[in-house]
Amino acid sequence: MKIIVSHDVDHLYWSEHVFSDLYITKLWIRSFKLFVTGVIDAGTLASRINFWSDKRINRLEEVMAFEKSLNIPATYFFVMRPGLGVAYKAEKARPVIQKLISEGFGAGVHGMAYNDLGAMKQEYEDFKKISGLNQFGIRMHYLRNDEDTRNKLSETGYAFDSTDYSIANPYKIGNMTEFPISIMDVYSVRPGHKNFELARKYTIDKLEEAEKNNLKFFTINFHDMLFDRSYALYMEWFTWIIGLCKQKGYSFISFEDAIKENESRSF
Repeated sequence: MKIIVSHDVDHLYWSEHVFSDLYITKLWIRSFKLFVTGVIDAGTLASRINFWSDKRINRLEEVMAFEKSLNIPATYFFVMRPGLGVAYKAEKARPVIQKLISEGFGAGVHGMAYNDLGAMKQEYEDFKKISGLNQFGIRMHYLRNDEDTRNKLSETGYAFDSTDYSIANPYKIGNMTEFPISIMDVYSVRPGHKNFELARKYTIDKLEEAEKNNLKFFTINFHDMLFDRSYALYMEWFTWIIGLCKQKGYSFISFEDAIKENESRSF
């Protein structure tokens, strides 16, 4: 079994949310509720307030440095238009995407349109223009999809999708390969968790299920903004699962190389 690491980039800078949505307000309310109910302590609340005062909401540099130190060929998914709590525009992401690619990481689309073929094609063309890539994949924001989403994504021209959340091997839809997400941060570490043990058990259970089902590829999804001490449990979870996979002797692979390997195994 090989490990695919991926990241959904939902936010870049706090300024994008000012006067455009209630995202910052919702974060404040949610964190104060967690503090009042004893889920997080005063130190964590203080670190989150400090985090919110930073101009940069993303933690891309930190995640990239961590992964470069371990030679992990991760892929980062970016939106091409605002919506559903995401406020940055494609042009704002351009320098970040180009930097990632230049440093050897993968990049793809974090899709908003899941049932509108025209809007899907526009996202595809916008990303192609910004990234300079001819082949790339997509993951839908909030994992939104319907019975025809993947057929439309394949028709649009995507090399792969990674929206399905299940313990399953990759499968073909037209010319596109679907790589199911095996595990992700917000399903492993729940808002009410006061310690790491429940997340640890959930993760080990998922890995054991994958091993039992002879999974070829185990795909991890982690939101980069959570790689910060103000979200300590999430950060701990990500560094721990990467370490656990290395300890188990698993190798890490990109989506692109996984497609080649999966197709070669099919013959």
